[in-house]
Amino acid sequence: MKTRHPQSLRAGVAALALVALTAMPLARAEPAPWYLWVSNTADGLICAQISPGEDWRVLRGPFRDGLCRKQGVPG
Repeated sequence: MKTRHPQSLRAGVAALALVALTAMPLARAEPAPWYLWVSNTADGLICAQISPGEDWRVLRGPFRDGLCRKQGVPG
C-alpha cells in the first residue's frame, strides 16, 4: 500500500499555481491595428489588419476600429 504525502502534493499545486500566475502577463495579447488599403491594379479600398495581397498598399492608418474611422493604435 502506497502512502500519500499531502505536503508534497500541496507544494506541487502551489508551484503550478505560481507558474500559471507568472505566465499570465506574458500571454496577454493586444488587438492589432487596422489600415486602409488601396489597390494598385483596380479601383478599390479595404479596411483590414493584414495585407489583402501583393497588389495592395497602405493608404492610411493605423486605426482603432474595423471601419478605419478612429485614428490610433487599439488597446
